[in-house]
Amino acid sequence: MADINQWIVHLTGKYIKEFVLDICFDQRYKIPSSLFSCQGLHHLDLNYCWLKPPTMFEGFRNQKSLYLNRVTMTQVAFNNMIAGCPLLEKLTLTKIDGLTHINIDAPNLKFFEVDEEFESINFDNTFQLSIVLFYMKSKSNQGRLNGFSSNLPKIFIYLAYRA
Repeated sequence: MADINQWIVHLTGKYIKEFVLDICFDQRYKIPSSLFSCQGLHHLDLNYCWLKPPTMFEGFRNQKSLYLNRVTMTQVAFNNMIAGCPLLEKLTLTKIDGLTHINIDAPNLKFFEVDEEFESINFDNTFQLSIVLFYMKSKSNQGRLNGFSSNLPKIFIYLAYRA
């Protein structure tokens, strides 16, 4: 993992616009704090990672898409990350550990996809949101969607019942 850390530190010294990390270890890979200094990021795709942004992190101001798969992070870190991405257009969350509530306040968000069960999902200031995909394990989760502030032409809810 030391090689990956050095590689990420090297890349963060450059003006990168896209960062994809898809690794699978026995435990989740802790993202180095240097990644959070990449203010030029437009696309961030993280898989099997643990995110702990520095306390001074105020988001990725230029980010347009965020894909998190099997990521561990705190509720506060997630809320701060989303709040600090004013240009965010596409958000995908799959198997996220550490979150119970999703609060989305993203004025440019057009696409939202979630494959996880949360206690609640709230949308505020999402007037451009036009496609929402939910993958839920039971019908009881349908009532946990709140506060759509857009006229959604397409909402797809996929229910995968498990015995």
